[in-house]
This record gives sequence, structure tokens and C-alpha cells, in this order.
Amino acid sequence: MRYVGLFSGINVGSRRIKTADLVGLLGETGVDNPRTFIQSGNVSFSAEPLVSTIEKSEITDRIESAFLERFAFTSSLFLYPLDRFKEIIDLAINISSTRNNALEASQSPYQADQDEEIEISPWPVERDRRETIVFYKGDPPTIVTPITSPKGDLIISRCDPDFALVSWKLLSGKPPSMNFLTNNFQQPFTSRFVHTANKFLDFEQKGSP
Repeated sequence: MRYVGLFSGINVGSRRIKTADLVGLLGETGVDNPRTFIQSGNVSFSAEPLVSTIEKSEITDRIESAFLERFAFTSSLFLYPLDRFKEIIDLAINISSTRNNALEASQSPYQADQDEEIEISPWPVERDRRETIVFYKGDPPTIVTPITSPKGDLIISRCDPDFALVSWKLLSGKPPSMNFLTNNFQQPFTSRFVHTANKFLDFEQKGSP
């Protein structure tokens, strides 16, 4: 079975890791056909189906421990079956597309088709807005969405058991602080732009063994 893994905090600041080293590490942990996509901690590999939460935690813990031993810093791994990863990406793209179409048609904020339970960002379609997916592996945050940061530069629009959808906006050309997300999620997480995650999915689907 094919799995997608998302490491947090790789190739940020002084935490530089070569792609070949990351692929080598995964191979040493016993998974098959490891691959990487761009240098930001996106990995994939084949393994026996992980039918329980315990099995998933065991392989995740094994890889994280090997990572710490090899590279001397901690990075959380967020692991998803390829099919589940595709479901998340398809949903994020659908919501982003619906949001943009609604705004371009000058619909009111958070207004959508009556048959669809889709929340619309109040921001207009702008170059400085980014749509992201936040991945986590604990209990889903107990927050009511949508929720907006005090500065208005982050909106958590949806929280599911294993991911959240977040829009963020550049203020004066600068990305927002992640403190708002940290305070609300209360657990380790990592994020990817929707378009980057979709490119990773396309890469994996075209080239997976």
C-alpha cells in the first residue's frame, strides 16, 4: 500500500537535509520504494496496510526516531494513505474553487449553494492570499470554525479529524505568524499550500510503483 508522509520543519533555516539522505533514511526503516517531492519534507513509500492506529503510530514513531538519530533534530511525520491524501486534496481544491467562484460572482461572505455545506472566505480574490492545508495527527481542535486571527491575516475555515483548511494573507508583504494556529491546534502540525500538495499528489500518482 502506498503512503504519503509530511515532515515538519525540514530545510527551514539551518535544518538542511539532502534528498538522497532522506530517501536513504526511509529505506533503512524498512519501507519500500521511498521517494521525495521537492525539498520540504514531502515523502512517499510503500508498506504493508496499516489497519490500526497502533500500527500507524509504530511506523511513524520508528521513522521519527531514526530521523532524530540521523539528523540530530526532531521532526514530526504526518502519515496518510495515498487514497486519503487524495481525498483531502480534492476537498481543498473543491472548496477553494467554490470560494473563488462565489467571490467573483460577488456573493456574500460564507454564502454558498444551499445544497452544499461550504464556507466561503470573506477575503476577496487577491494575489496576497494563500490557501493551505494543515495536517495533524491528534484529536481535532475543539474550535468553532470559521475563526479569524486578531490581525485578520489567518482564517481557520474547517477542521476535520486529521486536517484543517486555513487561508492566510500577506500583510505588508509578510506572511502571518503561526502563533494563532499553534494556540488553536494545541498539538504538532505541518502545513502545505494547496497547489503544492496537489502537485505532490500528481507526482506520486504518475510515478508511484
